[in-house]
Amino acid sequence: MMVLLKAIGALDHGNSKNYQTVCTHYGLRPKAMTDIRKIRRQLIQIVKSILPETATILDSRLLPPTEQQICLLRKILAAGMVDRLAKRIEGPVVVNGHKANNAYQTLLLEEPVFIHPSSVLVNDLPTFICYQELHETTRIFIKNICGIQMDWIVQLNPHLCSFGPIEDEPCPRYDEIQDKMVCHRKATIGQRVSWSLGPSIETVFPTDTIDRFRWFGKYFLDGIICPRLLQFHPALLCSSNAMVKSWASLMERTQKFLNALVAKQIDNRTQLIEIWSTEPQYLLDIYCTWLPESLHTQVRSVWPPIPK
Repeated sequence: MMVLLKAIGALDHGNSKNYQTVCTHYGLRPKAMTDIRKIRRQLIQIVKSILPETATILDSRLLPPTEQQICLLRKILAAGMVDRLAKRIEGPVVVNGHKANNAYQTLLLEEPVFIHPSSVLVNDLPTFICYQELHETTRIFIKNICGIQMDWIVQLNPHLCSFGPIEDEPCPRYDEIQDKMVCHRKATIGQRVSWSLGPSIETVFPTDTIDRFRWFGKYFLDGIICPRLLQFHPALLCSSNAMVKSWASLMERTQKFLNALVAKQIDNRTQLIEIWSTEPQYLLDIYCTWLPESLHTQVRSVWPPIPK
């Protein structure tokens, strides 16, 4: 991918009068490069019509992408070419009666495939790659490839993965950036073949279990969801861990708190703030049952506990 981007950028910065010469020198097809330029101009016009403030930036020549932009481009490829994934095979394989190393397995073929010798990644050998095409000679080669990270597969294409049960360690947590509860599970991808995506991978909490509300409740009591409640955490009459214990239903305060979250389907901060905009007393009385009565007046003075 980066090789192609560099080629396009070099032509963009080069002398238009020597366009044909540059293409010939680098082994590029002039017509293909001309088509790329036309498509890029079309995309620029579309973006400018939607985001006029980007006009000045887009009118300038194509600059080399930053490391962050490269990462985002690789993620785009991983999301759009998920059916064309390949995983490196550990150890040698037999091809045409001979042992061969550095082979890959694809989701589509039973036969092993290989990175083409002309690829810049032939020595890096990423564990997972996505590819554009297969080319068969004495072996099957994958061409126009891009190395991707294992966890991207789950992040970008969770609907194509199969997940195991939620693991106890590391325990589920609240991800403030995503504003979601996340947990660790074993994951695989593929139907004809089943690839393990590592011993454990962090993913968004499944929606088919009530446990996501239990864990959200625990972190609410800890002051993680609403930092203004952190001052009351040391005074809790019962550990917040009670929310996620197997016997939690035996305690009235844990069950009431859970029922209140489930009733409104609250498992993230954004939903909670939206509820408070119309029901500012939501969770107040239930939260007070977790604290000594001497603190109730102070709690009511900061409720709802959202930043001012």
